[in-house]
Amino acid sequence: MSTLRDGLIKRGNSWSFVIRMTDARTGMSKPKWVRGFATEAEAKEARDSARVAARQGAYVDKNRITVKQYLEEWLDAHAMEIKPATLATYRYLVKHYVNVHIGHMRLQAVRPTTLSGLYRDLLVHGGKGGRPAAQLRTFLDAASPHRLSAFFRVAAYSGARRGELCNLRWADVDWNGPSLGIKGSVGVIAGERIEGTTKSGRERI
Repeated sequence: MSTLRDGLIKRGNSWSFVIRMTDARTGMSKPKWVRGFATEAEAKEARDSARVAARQGAYVDKNRITVKQYLEEWLDAHAMEIKPATLATYRYLVKHYVNVHIGHMRLQAVRPTTLSGLYRDLLVHGGKGGRPAAQLRTFLDAASPHRLSAFFRVAAYSGARRGELCNLRWADVDWNGPSLGIKGSVGVIAGERIEGTTKSGRERI
């Protein structure tokens, strides 16, 4: 018989953990089991995260909630912290690219391989109507004679945001790397150039 040790236990081929939860309505503490981990390390990591979340009152019951439900709740909860245009983009991407593929899955069942498979599928079929995004290739080919063609290509393939791209200097390019340093962002507010940090506040390569 398996033994419960520090909230972890193995049952059959999977691991589970248990934490103490306080019912917000009654104030009573009760055990909460979370099951289905492939390894002890995965269960331990999830247990530690759940303990922190429970202390902060932010624990999500991943046994029942789906990816779609979780993302909808997350976006609603962070709506006041995210810029309106960014929030609209997040909702669009979740609706058209995440929910249609894995929105029905239980959040607890999502694994790194799940996301890797999603990325591969989107790379092949992620364009409009389920086709690869041929418009980008057509645009870059047509824009190749333009004086900003290099800028367009960096914008297409770097993942950098518009403000970050507009803040780039030649000094940010490491020709020996080769690599590109994203060190800040810039925008125009009321006709004035305003410089700031990257979205995360950290530089990246």
